[in-house]
Amino acid sequence: MRLWWSRLLAGANQQILMLAIGWRMYDLTGSAWDLGLVGLFQFVPALLLALPAGHVADQHHRGKVVSV
Repeated sequence: MRLWWSRLLAGANQQILMLAIGWRMYDLTGSAWDLGLVGLFQFVPALLLALPAGHVADQHHRGKVVSV
């Protein structure tokens, strides 16, 4: 249960951080283009690492993967 709560709070924290970064970028520049680039650069690492991370998770013991 503790793992579930920590994952939930970490995910919420990540979303709030992404919102704050985008908000700050728009506040500084006033440009929707720059705001879109921030969103793209936040999304690309997850997109690029999703398949390799899935492969690693499938190849190793579930308990070890979760603990990392």
